[in-house]
Amino acid sequence: MADRSSQFQIFGLEGFAMKIRNSLKSLRGRHRNNRLVRDPFGFRCWRIQAASSGMRPFSVCFRGVSRMSTAVTSVVFDIGNVLVGWDPRHLYRKVFASEPEMERFLAEICTMEWHLAHDCGVSFEENAARLKSVHPDHGDLIDLWWSRYSEMIPGRVPGTAELLHAMADKGIMLHGLTNMPVPVFDYLREAYPELQRFGTTVVSGAEGVIKPDPRIFEILIERAGLMPEDTLFIDDSRKNIDAAAGLGFQTHHFVHAEGLAGDMRQLGLIL
Repeated sequence: MADRSSQFQIFGLEGFAMKIRNSLKSLRGRHRNNRLVRDPFGFRCWRIQAASSGMRPFSVCFRGVSRMSTAVTSVVFDIGNVLVGWDPRHLYRKVFASEPEMERFLAEICTMEWHLAHDCGVSFEENAARLKSVHPDHGDLIDLWWSRYSEMIPGRVPGTAELLHAMADKGIMLHGLTNMPVPVFDYLREAYPELQRFGTTVVSGAEGVIKPDPRIFEILIERAGLMPEDTLFIDDSRKNIDAAAGLGFQTHHFVHAEGLAGDMRQLGLIL
């Protein structure tokens, strides 16, 4: 017996499946309160809230559609260390006399675990107050995290802005999904105009949830009207890539612009 996941190919219904998928994009865009759910077998479905009060909500699921070879029509970029560099070491190297002293401070006091609260929407003032109550002797160094935050940003990641512009000029829909405090995103959007080419950007600090939590991906899916199977997700974090793949996205684990350009050419996104 043939694998059920290839049923559309067996019966020659690829075109039918694509029409259904395109209809879903339109349907989801017209009705509110649609949401991503899973059927009893674990396959993703869209739960469509009917517009008419006399109609019941219904779900549409197609096993196998996600395995079809589909063209990428949308691209989602992470921002930090994909488009714009970020590392607190760029700032704290200017402050500490030695590299080991700086690394100890970042490993034991201003840690990445502490910083994640900012990405979740906690204000720096609130988060710093907690940390300074534990490390009062390091209060001035802790305050630098926010007062000189821009010095953690060395500039653009080489090559990716050019790829973004090439896709945007070609008419490909671009979106952003970033773990970042809202004020930082607002600053970057003004400093780096390529970020203004995103149709939709979901910022974790505004949502109170961060990647790799599937909920933030689903916020983007619904807000931008995406079909994950038709969408390329780009991120430098393996955990985030795995989360996106689990939701059906095509993915690229970013290391450098040259590798991304190679994948984009294979997908027909650039020449």
